[in-house]
Amino acid sequence: MVDGLLKQIDVGGNGLVVGVNAADDIYIREGTQGNNHTGASWRQLEGKLKHVSAGHDGSLWGCNAADQIYYKQNVNAPWQQVDGLLVQCTVGPDGVYGVNSADQIYYRAGLHGNWQQMDGLLTHISVGGNGQIWGVNRAGNIYFRASRQPGQTWQQVPGALKQVDVSHGGHVWGCNAGDQIYNFR
Repeated sequence: MVDGLLKQIDVGGNGLVVGVNAADDIYIREGTQGNNHTGASWRQLEGKLKHVSAGHDGSLWGCNAADQIYYKQNVNAPWQQVDGLLVQCTVGPDGVYGVNSADQIYYRAGLHGNWQQMDGLLTHISVGGNGQIWGVNRAGNIYFRASRQPGQTWQQVPGALKQVDVSHGGHVWGCNAGDQIYNFR
């Protein structure tokens, strides 16, 4: 087990570990790059977010309690507010994905892109390093999509989860309503 208490955690493609605690304080795990996957200690970043996600390029994206979206080029850069409102977001190799309070799904090609609505309704979304998109809806149904490209559609996966996350290597983890942890291979 690793020290600390977080309500949400995310691992970027470069090994950067970020998370937020119950008070919406933002933390990064120092020393996780390379062969030291556990890292050395937690360092608090400025600001408050209810959800944070680390990009493969070291950037951070997150949503605060008012659903406002923020971007940070790297852990030492200042936070910049981004247009739009999301309850949760995730960073993939081709951009940022998120869901709003109406469960609508959005995609944006990085900081200078525009939000584009995608089909479907989800309460939580995650994208892996290979572009695979996973999510769950309000009923706990699990969905998978190979990519956001035209012709790709959502496929329902057996089971029920409240949250799902796919690693940059394509490994899928999730938690159900009873807080039990599952791994999909």
